[in-house]
Amino acid sequence: APLGNWAARQHTCEEASLVMVDRYLHGDHSGALIDPHTADAEINQVTAWKPAQDLTIQQVGDLAQKYMGWAYKVLPADRLNMKQQLALGRPLIFGVRTHGLGNGNYPGYYSHHDQPGWSVSHYLVVAGYDQNDTYILNDPGITRGHGYHISYDQLMYAVDDLDQAYPALNSGRVFLVLAPFTNSASN
Repeated sequence: APLGNWAARQHTCEEASLVMVDRYLHGDHSGALIDPHTADAEINQVTAWKPAQDLTIQQVGDLAQKYMGWAYKVLPADRLNMKQQLALGRPLIFGVRTHGLGNGNYPGYYSHHDQPGWSVSHYLVVAGYDQNDTYILNDPGITRGHGYHISYDQLMYAVDDLDQAYPALNSGRVFLVLAPFTNSASN
């Protein structure tokens, strides 16, 4: 919700995640927040392309390929795959359930943890990892989501939590990675 209109942006995490990754893959490696009006316009554009309110990870990849021109893969979310893709300069898009992330900055995290409507299906970007084997998130779901550190186990818990709470979105422990089209089979 780049303009602070959280109620109107309840279902645009796929869009925000795609916008962040698209900008990064097009060379914006500044790590700075995107201008709010620019981000809002880009999110609106991606919303116009969405076939449904909530998308599976495969549908997010299909959308990125069809409208943004990226090749994509859905890969198993093990540490090796994640670190290899990040080392190649490819941010990772994950489907999770918000409160499964363990981030107390989410509204209702402490008071309404498992109540419907408080912990919801969500997409975010894993932008890196550090020496402590924690992953660095760019989470468009909350104001304090930029640069949030999370353990591998906590991230997998949030993925598993999504699969249990939203069976229609169940993809298992996987992530989406976008990259330019190539003829090489090694990417």
